[in-house]
Amino acid sequence: PSGESLVRQIVFGQRYFTERFGAPCTEVWIPDVFGYPAGLPQVFAAGGMHRFVTQKLSWNKQNRFPHHTFFWEGLDGTRVLTHFPPVDTYNAQIEPQEIVASLDNFREHSWSSASLMPFGHGDGGGGPTREMLERARRLADLDPRLTLELGSANDFFRHVEREAVRGAPVPVWRGELYFETHRGTLTSQLRTKLGNRRCERLLVEAELWAATSGEVEAAGGLDALWREVLTQQFHDILPGSSIAWVHAEAEEVFERVGAELEQRIGGLLERVVPAGECWLANSADVPVDGVVVVDGSVPIDGAQRLDDGSLAFRASIPALGVAPCVAAETADRVIVSDSAMANGSLAVRWDAIGNLTSIIDIARGREVVPPGESCAVLELAPDQPVEYDAWDLESWTRQLGLPIAGRTDVETAITIVDEGPLVGRVRVEHRFGPSAAGITYELRANDPQLYVHADLDWHHEEHLLSIVFPIDVRADTAMCDVQFGVVGRPTHPSSPWDAAKFEVCAHRFVDVAEPQFGVAVLNNGRYGHCVFDGAVSVSLARAAKYPDPSADRGRHAVTLAVRPHGAGLADVRAAASRLNGVVRAVRGAAEAPAGAHVPLIDVTGHGIEVDAVKWADDRSGDVIVRFHEALGNRVDVSVRGRQRIGSAARCDLLEAELTGEEVTDGIVALTVRPFQLTTLRLRFTDDFDGR
Repeated sequence: PSGESLVRQIVFGQRYFTERFGAPCTEVWIPDVFGYPAGLPQVFAAGGMHRFVTQKLSWNKQNRFPHHTFFWEGLDGTRVLTHFPPVDTYNAQIEPQEIVASLDNFREHSWSSASLMPFGHGDGGGGPTREMLERARRLADLDPRLTLELGSANDFFRHVEREAVRGAPVPVWRGELYFETHRGTLTSQLRTKLGNRRCERLLVEAELWAATSGEVEAAGGLDALWREVLTQQFHDILPGSSIAWVHAEAEEVFERVGAELEQRIGGLLERVVPAGECWLANSADVPVDGVVVVDGSVPIDGAQRLDDGSLAFRASIPALGVAPCVAAETADRVIVSDSAMANGSLAVRWDAIGNLTSIIDIARGREVVPPGESCAVLELAPDQPVEYDAWDLESWTRQLGLPIAGRTDVETAITIVDEGPLVGRVRVEHRFGPSAAGITYELRANDPQLYVHADLDWHHEEHLLSIVFPIDVRADTAMCDVQFGVVGRPTHPSSPWDAAKFEVCAHRFVDVAEPQFGVAVLNNGRYGHCVFDGAVSVSLARAAKYPDPSADRGRHAVTLAVRPHGAGLADVRAAASRLNGVVRAVRGAAEAPAGAHVPLIDVTGHGIEVDAVKWADDRSGDVIVRFHEALGNRVDVSVRGRQRIGSAARCDLLEAELTGEEVTDGIVALTVRPFQLTTLRLRFTDDFDGR
């Protein structure tokens, strides 16, 4: 799930606890999940929880995690007290051998005297039985080495916290808790994952335009849609490891919710822009100034009509805002020939079977593709996990992969689809066995990245389809986009801990870089990546047969992009936001309130990413702005609105005010730490800012 989805999971969960039990929860209890991103500790803490219990890391196949009780320190430095029950199960039966195993496994004997044993029929429900409770009574004081007590998680953590206060040396683990199995869940069930990504984006966008409209009631019903989407993020739904029935239902939910959100967004934008005029709306948190592609139903002077009927033209649109639908002049042009394509930033070349042989960053004079290699190569590998079909991906699977193009049994066709001047597109089609893949290379004027559109008609069984981008950059780590920041993953299997990370999760980009030059591979709907062997490989499709015999079969589409860049990740982060955002052409249908077309919020700060702009949940008329520092810098941030800000306060995730922020001349100025997540509650005056 996205970072904002994790926030909403906690918000809805804490509100439920408060409504039903009179108080929020103090522990995060998620025994059976398939990975622990490094941004989680501060999300937990911002939701009022500084204690965390899980079990799943005991399933690691390569390396044994060194602690059972420890502080987990996240990207921003936030720590949560964490416990992995040494019984190594969340379904204990309270039997003597489990107690002995728990005692023998426990790694904190030198400083702590307590551990948890989650018991009962937990995976699927059922809870404890009378027999378990009777065994607990009989075994309570049987062994002189221990006592067995029934109690709550709160009881346990209070005990450990007292030990810590008395000076116990509680160990600290910093960064993500990488799960060394179930790596296939980053790719299985593509439609479920794409539906989730789309709905996450649309929900945040709908909240933005509802707040921009100035009408508090415009946000009505969005919470119900959030709940529907959040429900599908349960395991084993979003991981892709459920039966066919579950995924059919999930995809129906995403389709229905997505359609409703599209309709709502269209209606909201009609009330934001002036009546009768064509405007462009940009949902990304960075400005757009370049060639955009929109639906071709609205005629635009100076636009290029593309082969698929859409229109391309250069436009300038503010972040989180709208602008008149006017085509701007551009001196840059895209030139396409039979085997090459170029604009003012990039020159690319492909061979007779459609693989890229060269991507040159013209401004920096750098070749992206290593000598003698090909890029954007489709590879097919047999994918037969040893134990869990939809869940696992084995370390040797990619080693068995072979390129598709160039084989005698593969049909390949190359077609120039659009010849410029603003957009050039070349389509390479491969038919291999029961499946087919169309790869479209696209360059846009004034755009320093190569778009790679993958359109799959996938009917293989028990295979992994990847697209491989060898990159001529020397880097020991690859920076991967995750919730509320980036993490470095090893590009080499030098140690057992490094070797285990042969498939890693990245949301919108993976970047490999030298100090002054790097290359990012962006995406708008894939998660599984391999960053070993001097390449970035993106897992496009799997084809597990259990527990869903028809998993992943059918049509899928995803857009990737290759973006060379200079020092730092700010440019990459902005490009990823644009790729995952959407530019809409819309006509106003009613008279918009004065100034409604001006962006509601302007957040400035190098590397700052805006996660949500929305009405406060209490419908008070306050506006909530949530953002985080995305690159690991300490940054000065300024926040201003189209109306003057009268007062501002930092909040927790439940929007309860924590500390007031100084407002000077209607602007909030503050400093945020590396990767810090910040939620602001803003109250506006009636004065129009005049931007």
